[in-house]
Amino acid sequence: MDSSDGSTSVLIARLRALGAQTVDDTIARQHLAAIERVSLLPDATSVGVPRLVQVRFRRVRVIAAATAAGLLGASGLAAAGALPDPAQNLAHDALGVVGLHVPRAADDCQQGAADPSASPDCDDAPAVGD
Repeated sequence: MDSSDGSTSVLIARLRALGAQTVDDTIARQHLAAIERVSLLPDATSVGVPRLVQVRFRRVRVIAAATAAGLLGASGLAAAGALPDPAQNLAHDALGVVGLHVPRAADDCQQGAADPSASPDCDDAPAVGD
C-alpha cells in the first residue's frame, strides 16, 4: 500500500489516531442498546413475508454469487493467459479499454509479426505449449 504522494501513510495515521480515541460511555451504551434492539427483530418468516419472496431473494443471491465467481475465475484465467486464443484476445481487448493489462494469445504473437518481441502486446504472452 505504498503511495507516491504519501496519502496512504496520512490516511493510516488518521485512522490510527481515530482508533486510539475513547468513546463516551453514554454513546457506547446507546450504540450497544441499538445493536441489541436490531438483534431482537423477528426474522422474515415470523413477520409473514411470503415464501415466494424468500425463494426469489435466495435465487437472486445464488445467481449473483455464481456470476461473481464466474467473473473472478475468468479474469484470473485471462490474467494468466490461460484462456483459449479467441477468448484470450477478447479479454485482452476488452480489459485493455479499462486499463487492465492482460496478455494476448501466444499463437497470435508468434504468427502475427516478423518480430513478436517488438509488439508490446506480446511481451508477456505465454509460450506455446505452456
